[in-house]
Amino acid sequence: MTGGSGHIMDMNNRIKQNRALKKARKKKFSPGFSRFHKYTQTFRKKPEAKKMSEAEFQMVKKRIEIRARKEQRKNLLINFVLLLIAVLTVTYVYLLLIS
Repeated sequence: MTGGSGHIMDMNNRIKQNRALKKARKKKFSPGFSRFHKYTQTFRKKPEAKKMSEAEFQMVKKRIEIRARKEQRKNLLINFVLLLIAVLTVTYVYLLLIS
């Protein structure tokens, strides 16, 4: 029963196996391994900017601004309605507790 009933030996074997696995996997992450080439900087495609005239740019910019204003109004309306519902609910509960 010395040595922890084989627990120490099992631990040492696991450590040896893990070292062997690390050495085997080391090759996968080397720079020459082909599976990871698509993630390196040299193989990425750079996006090309669309060329447009100043008038088109201003028109697109105006559309974006209009869309942003509409979305802000919609969010403001939703927040106002939710706040109104919350206030009415609190008031209703308060009136129920008083009476």
